Amino acid sequence: MQITWETFKRCIEEFQDLSNELNDTWIIHKPETEENFTTYLTKKQFITPKNFEEESSIPVEYHVMYSISYGTPILCLNSWRNDGTLLTMEELWKCLNFTEDEDMYSTLTQMDHPILQRPFLTLHPCRTGEILENMFKDSRNIIVSWLSLVGPIVKLDVDLNYMKLT
Repeated sequence: MQITWETFKRCIEEFQDLSNELNDTWIIHKPETEENFTTYLTKKQFITPKNFEEESSIPVEYHVMYSISYGTPILCLNSWRNDGTLLTMEELWKCLNFTEDEDMYSTLTQMDHPILQRPFLTLHPCRTGEILENMFKDSRNIIVSWLSLVGPIVKLDVDLNYMKLT
């Protein structure tokens, strides 16, 4: 299942409106010119990994954007130490309690951010269309439904109040 750019944009705008009502920290980024495929959401939060010795809590920045190639939402994230250096992919896997195996490189992998053109870890969108079709085809806001499923995998808190959009 694919979604259109227009559907994606409508869903993230509804999400942002509710985020403002909830005093949540999601921010929508829109270019000054109405270029297609460049509007996206971000959220920063701290996580406290149990198995990462260097820091007690680390900042994580999440980005939700549209994949032109797959016609689905994608979730990118980055995390860094207090000195500003980025965590490696393997370090972030450890913070997220992932076990390194062959499938990890095709699930959470490093790719260039489609808009910012710099390295981010990305939940690979190759199976997202299938997930949307099987689980959320009747959702009124597919972004909320999808984030409620994939967010916990990468320790992204999605307030339950967003479910009223679905």
